[in-house]
Amino acid sequence: MMKVYKYILIFTSLLTSCGPGLVSKNIYNYCFGTNCCTGTNCGYINPFNQAYSYNGAATVSVTGLSQTFSNLTVEMFFQTTNNVIQTLFYLNTGNPGYFGVSMNSNGTMVISAPSGACNVAPATSTTASSFNDGVLRHMAATFTPTLGTLYINGASQITVVTTSWTSCTATALYVGNNSVPASWFTGVIDEVRLSNIIRYPGAFAAPGAPFASDGSTLDLFHFDASTTADYISGGGTYSPSGITMVPTPHP
Repeated sequence: MMKVYKYILIFTSLLTSCGPGLVSKNIYNYCFGTNCCTGTNCGYINPFNQAYSYNGAATVSVTGLSQTFSNLTVEMFFQTTNNVIQTLFYLNTGNPGYFGVSMNSNGTMVISAPSGACNVAPATSTTASSFNDGVLRHMAATFTPTLGTLYINGASQITVVTTSWTSCTATALYVGNNSVPASWFTGVIDEVRLSNIIRYPGAFAAPGAPFASDGSTLDLFHFDASTTADYISGGGTYSPSGITMVPTPHP
């Protein structure tokens, strides 16, 4: 009995030594393990709550959209170690035209935007750096009628030049998937927001809190629930399938 009581005291000490709130699902490290309280992540409170984990077969789609824009920002957090071609987002504006960001098998990223008209095949550009190392990052893709820019953690990575499309109307949005199952995403995606403005005209600090909806928001997903209640604004039909909920990884 004395030995059991001793172990209970040790366990309680481990829980309380990092401060209050450690029973929360949103606390990283949980103070289990040797010297965990000296680590930089110990007691880190996750402000993003939950995220969607994709297994290469899961899908998130919003169909029946009718959203017209002259400027566009698409942003999210993502994490992956996958080494195959995969899609982060695909915004259909009339086949074969679309706005999108995808990843090559070597981890480099591709930004795509229609060139000339909304329903024509997109122009593309590819980053020099790879981003499939398992680190959680913020991604923002901004699009004007003549230029698309891809930012990772607030730093510009690549631009794509397009001929003026003036304005486009989105009919469907796919997050982590598109019409080609072989290029569906494997990893974690969280906090997806589409806006009809250029939210980032230059370098910026990556957001440290969930996105808020405002008058410029087209679509917003917190990915804290695998139901239609998670979809804010937009007006389309939200269809998540095969998603697993996980705590958002530590950035």
